[in-house]
Amino acid sequence: MKYYDLVANSCEFSNDIVKKLGFERILRAGIDIKFMDVDTEKGAPCGNCIAYGTNKKRLAAFASSGARGIAIKDMRGDGKLLNIMGENDCILCVPTNIFTSSTGIERSKLLYRAEILLNVARKKHIKVSFISAAESKLHMCSYIQLIEIAKLVGAEERFARNSISAVNGELLVK
Repeated sequence: MKYYDLVANSCEFSNDIVKKLGFERILRAGIDIKFMDVDTEKGAPCGNCIAYGTNKKRLAAFASSGARGIAIKDMRGDGKLLNIMGENDCILCVPTNIFTSSTGIERSKLLYRAEILLNVARKKHIKVSFISAAESKLHMCSYIQLIEIAKLVGAEERFARNSISAVNGELLVK
């Protein structure tokens, strides 16, 4: 099975680390795939990208316009946004860097919200993809670590493995 990951474009890594982490390929946001931060970039919603941020109205506009994936930075689900994602076959991307880079009570809150978001997304039959979205080598995860983080927020083993392989492959290498 082929495993893929997506990291921030600022993340510097060598090609030998890709195989060591167990991935077929690690892609950079903004370089290998279009990545829009809806909170800072004021561009019009576009398809064929991954939208990232906390502004639910802008995320919903991107989901309506055909975005491949939506990454909710604060892990706070919104019923309207999730409905639009489900209708447009948009993938929910869960960036694990928010867990690995936060500490203490903030990390606990994010993990709790991610568990709720994952449960709602699964009930609405939304595909889920776990990505590291690492901004540095320190926050990069192997595919096994991504699976364990997925299990930490309530995913079963099989669902977690599928969310790292098949969905990421569909999302990233289209």
